[in-house]
Amino acid sequence: MQTSLVHSYNKKKQDGLLTYSSPYDIEEQLSTFNKDNALSPSFSGNAFFYLPSQQWISINGSIEYTSREKRSLYTVNDNSIPNEAKENYLQATAMVYYSKSFKHNNSLFAVIKESFKTSSINYSGSFNSWEHLWNSDLLALASYRHQIKKVSFSAQLGFILSQIRFHGNKLSTKAAPNTYLEFVYRPTKFQQLRANSSIGFGTTPLAYLTDGEIQRDFLNSRRGNPLLKRDMYYYNNKLDYSIQFGRFNAASSITYGWQDNAIFNFYYFDSDKLVQTFENGNLYYLTSMTSLSWNACKSFRMNLTGMYNHREIKSFQTRFHNYFVGKLNATYFWRDFRFNVSLATPFKTMTDWTTTKNYFKYDLNIAWNHKNWSISAWASNPFCRIKTTSNLDIPELNKYWEIFQSRSGMVKVTYTFDFGKKIQRAGVDQLNTSTGSAIL
Repeated sequence: MQTSLVHSYNKKKQDGLLTYSSPYDIEEQLSTFNKDNALSPSFSGNAFFYLPSQQWISINGSIEYTSREKRSLYTVNDNSIPNEAKENYLQATAMVYYSKSFKHNNSLFAVIKESFKTSSINYSGSFNSWEHLWNSDLLALASYRHQIKKVSFSAQLGFILSQIRFHGNKLSTKAAPNTYLEFVYRPTKFQQLRANSSIGFGTTPLAYLTDGEIQRDFLNSRRGNPLLKRDMYYYNNKLDYSIQFGRFNAASSITYGWQDNAIFNFYYFDSDKLVQTFENGNLYYLTSMTSLSWNACKSFRMNLTGMYNHREIKSFQTRFHNYFVGKLNATYFWRDFRFNVSLATPFKTMTDWTTTKNYFKYDLNIAWNHKNWSISAWASNPFCRIKTTSNLDIPELNKYWEIFQSRSGMVKVTYTFDFGKKIQRAGVDQLNTSTGSAIL
């Protein structure tokens, strides 16, 4: 069993100059204030049972409650727009796993999982409303793995039953398949060919389905869209191959997939105010990757990776994008020291309708470990500033911005106390520090 209490508090104030071109052609001296305060206790537990004939059952459950308050204040020339949202959010999850092993490494696995979320939100300020909503996802699936000499086959078949309801609206129920098929062939001890295909299902985030509107400033606002389709389907197909020869390891993969009813930002003007909301569409992607690793000796290893990505969006407009990126990572060990350097070539990515250009980046890392002591130092682009440029270009809006990151670094010193082998401790990185929310 494990219990935790997470307190998240963020407070930020910014002053600056905002310039609008056509159709406004104005400049604004503005001040923005944002605060997000959340308190989230959680509890989880699990039980594991061994059964006769190489069987076992595992039961897991968790419950998390979050009390959140978000405030924002936008001010221009003594005119202000306040927004406040107070939310009570509850998420409960229960899972039951079953497994049985057979001869020749064959096995059967089954799972039933229920995830329940409910949120009650009070909006005030530019938008005043009380909203209550809940979502239930029930997943049931079974998988079987069969191996014959150098070939193994896995099949996972199941379904998900999703229910969503908003206060004052009818219950929405959707059932969909959830499948995964995998084929693995190992012609030799040092080679492997793997192919898999899957169909998944997801639900639209609750925050997007609200009929509310939050005014960001005097010219922009953000609206939910209750007419969004509440079911999203994921189709993914992947083929990869790996081989080892001497001190070298090579791997290559290609992935093709698409998503139906994906969600994209949509912009339009309403009474000279730019409104950002959401629309459905389809997303298509093709990714290929090739990697070569060299283990020169016990003290030195190096990895070189190249990746190509194609992304295509079809919604209220169609857009596609291609990019290539190369990465190099080298590590050297000497006594209690570890030296690491990583490099990445410039590349462009497309997220939604925004294209972002990432410039050349490199990281340096030095670590020392001895008994209970650990000291690490890290620096990113220590001799030049990291720059990214982004461009949002759609018929209703063209926005360009640059971000310069200062030279950054970190030094961390850690000492570990050993309380004995009978005490099991979970590191901070193993704890769940997230807080759930359905605020727009």
